[in-house]
Amino acid sequence: MNDGIDTSPERRDRARSLNPTADSFPARGSAIQLAIFACVAVYCAITIALPQALWPDVLENPARAVGIWSRTQINDLLTFLDININRRWNHAIKLTVVSGLLPWLAMATIGRWKLSELGTRIPNGYAWRLLVVAYVIAMPFLLWMVRGADFADTYLPKWRQSASIFLGYYFINMLWEHFLFHGVMLAAFRGDRRWPAAAPIDDTRRTGWIRPLHWIGLAQTRGKSDDASDGAWQRAIRWFGLPHGCVFAIVGSGLLFGFIHWGKDARELVLSLPGGMAMAYLAYRTNSWIVPFLLHLATAGTAFIILLATA
Repeated sequence: MNDGIDTSPERRDRARSLNPTADSFPARGSAIQLAIFACVAVYCAITIALPQALWPDVLENPARAVGIWSRTQINDLLTFLDININRRWNHAIKLTVVSGLLPWLAMATIGRWKLSELGTRIPNGYAWRLLVVAYVIAMPFLLWMVRGADFADTYLPKWRQSASIFLGYYFINMLWEHFLFHGVMLAAFRGDRRWPAAAPIDDTRRTGWIRPLHWIGLAQTRGKSDDASDGAWQRAIRWFGLPHGCVFAIVGSGLLFGFIHWGKDARELVLSLPGGMAMAYLAYRTNSWIVPFLLHLATAGTAFIILLATA
């Protein structure tokens, strides 16, 4: 007899989604989480960040790029990919492997093979509201970024070389970039190595100045959860509508998102760190990495249209 108290697993899961007990401090993670972060950082350095300057060598002279491995099957594979394939399509294929296929296989080895456990989900009811609001907030930063000294030199030559290849390449690049940083990483950096259950949507009617904040998913339930007392930090996390155990993942993915932009235009680099964390929050809050992907497409497209109009 339970005296009318619901003790089902579903209720406990809802309680845990409201109670961010693993987020006692923003950047603190367990030893396992820190070790996973370090391994992922090394992987990103080897496969994404550092090769940016090496890709031309890899594409035009695989033997020189791979050094002692030039006579192995690795070199044969690189050479094969270079045959009759435009350089940017070749790069896109490699990004599909290193940012999509290999991370998914790594998660599959620990039983996280379902894409829904990696954030590939239908966005919740706040998604389109947050998408529009985030786009509007991003506009002044876009204008500032486009005026950077190296921004035009980075992108305009590629556009003029082939507009269709430019658009196709960056679409693929962003797709797998967000799958990795705002899908896989937001699962791998959590304590249970999977995306959390979606935070409940608080549909309590609000009035006054808090009403527009509540409309975009903020100002969520702040009362105590069913199975633990809450401190100020836990209440703050719940106010932002985050499930439990997500802050370390947001900080970690944001740091690495900024890291892979090293070497790009200074203003783009400066914006990539807070932008990466903001998009990680957006992914969790809307229950899908697809939303920050769409936001990135919209902001990048707008920035480039501004660039073309002012070049």
